[in-house]
Amino acid sequence: MQKAHVSEAEKSLMADIGIEYAENIKKKSLPLDAAASELADRISSFISISVTEGGLSMADAKACAAAALEAGVSVLAREIVK
Repeated sequence: MQKAHVSEAEKSLMADIGIEYAENIKKKSLPLDAAASELADRISSFISISVTEGGLSMADAKACAAAALEAGVSVLAREIVK
């Protein structure tokens, strides 16, 4: 298995993308499971493009996706707790 070489700055940028996607999804007032599913789909599409067109390795893609999902789901979950 290849080790990820994603910097903390890159993970932070991906987290920001996850937050932006979550903020947009939050406006739809979807249940958490549907909102999280849509968030995962959007991040997956973004990461796929980064792999195929940008040359991002699979290990780096997983690290970036994890950062984006963690940040995005946190935004969605906070909305439920309110």
